[in-house]
Order: sequence, then C-alpha cells, then structure tokens
Amino acid sequence: MNRARLVQMAKIALPALMVSGGACLADDTSFAETVTSIVSTNMLVTWEGEYGFREAAPLNGADTNLCLCLYGSESAEGVLLEVYGREADSVLKILSADVDVKGVTPVVIQFGAFTNRTPRCYWSRWRHPGNGGNAAYVIYEMTNGLLSVSANYEYCDMGAGKCWHLVDVDDNYIATNDVPTAGSVVMWTNTNTIYSVANP
Repeated sequence: MNRARLVQMAKIALPALMVSGGACLADDTSFAETVTSIVSTNMLVTWEGEYGFREAAPLNGADTNLCLCLYGSESAEGVLLEVYGREADSVLKILSADVDVKGVTPVVIQFGAFTNRTPRCYWSRWRHPGNGGNAAYVIYEMTNGLLSVSANYEYCDMGAGKCWHLVDVDDNYIATNDVPTAGSVVMWTNTNTIYSVANP
C-alpha cells in the first residue's frame, strides 16, 4: 500500500476511532501529533472553570510509548494532566485528569519513571500555587494497561512545621521521612514555569 493511500485511510479512520479513545498511527505522523489530533478540542471542567488543551509532551528516555497532555485555564494557574499510551497501532488514554481536585489545582513540575520497580511505576512532582511552597509527589502504577495513583505525598505544614506526609485513602496526613525516590529518573520537566518544589 502506498504512503498517500495510508495517510488517506488514517484521515478517514481517525474521527471514528477518536470516539473510542484510540487512533491509528500513520507512518508519517509522530506520536505527539497523533495525540494532539485526538485531544486538541477537549475541554475539562473543574470548580475553578474550564481547562483547555495546551500541549502534548512526549517523554524523554527509554519509554517513548507515553505522552503527557497538559490542560490550562485563562483564569487559573494550575495544570490538569492526562497520559496517553501507544500500543502497537493504537493510542489510548491511560490516565485521566483529576477534575475534582480539592482546593486550588496545582502546577505540574516534572514527570518521571522508576527504573527499579515491577510493574512499571511513574511519578510526578507538583507545586500548589499561593500556598508558600507546598508541594505534592504522586506515584502511579501501571496495571492492565492503565495508570492509577498508588501513593500520594504532600509537603505541607500540618501543625509541626513543613515536612512530607503520606495521604491515605481517608485523606489522613501521616508525617513521613520515607518518601520513595530510589531508581527514579526525570523524563519531562515543565519549562513554562519558574517554580521549584521541595524534592522528596
């Protein structure tokens, strides 16, 4: 099959596949461009308002099968993050953005992976706008082709000074000095922000 025919078939197939969350990857289309074509008109709604698509950011390093999607708002500083994955000739959303964030939506600073864990695990670092340097560190685990949050850590003051806290399923904050970072590598850094965060 010639290249022009393949591109034409991809253009015809794309709208139907977008409904189910997947898209064919044509030879001449990059992963990030394919993801952009799927999500560019998406609008996510939170209590702070609407967040529109801003950027599809492919990851650096060995894992090139993931692409971050960043959503922003004209009236809020925070960022919503989704992750798309590439499997053979399909693109699927493997992590949905949290549109029910309690409080002010944070700004994502970095996204990375753990090189020493099975199943595959990833992490992200966040900064909470306007909260005096409060930060978050989230760990995700890949299960059955989907990412889910396996641990959430917050750097904040719960009455005894700022330190890291493990946030459990009941929203209890448990002070800890044992934030797992061994084997972690940075795969993407937000170059559109001047903020820094406390590293775990």
